[in-house]
Amino acid sequence: MSELKFIKDELIENHTLQLISKKIFEKSRNILHELSHSRKSLDPLLKKIINHHNQLTILLDGIDQPIKEKQYKENHWGLTIEMSKYFDTYKEVKRKIFDLIKAIIKQGKQKRLLN
Repeated sequence: MSELKFIKDELIENHTLQLISKKIFEKSRNILHELSHSRKSLDPLLKKIINHHNQLTILLDGIDQPIKEKQYKENHWGLTIEMSKYFDTYKEVKRKIFDLIKAIIKQGKQKRLLN
């Protein structure tokens, strides 16, 4: 849950102007579209996780409820897989962003060396 909240709060602020420049705009636009899609799917996933977390009492209340406990565990497994897929997708988008920013920084350094 904490990692999802961190992702939700994380923003790309540095190099924004370079990301929207004509030279890199097409790459930036595609990556930012992927990031936007990732952020849109974050809130529903976070809500599922919070609801699941709130239902944890089913396992901890000391009352034997085998059907509910089994359902909770199955939901837990499904959410684990869903979160894993989300993290993989998010990390791939983030890697693309960092690669693009790295190229922007490198290009800026090259221009300064030429001047």
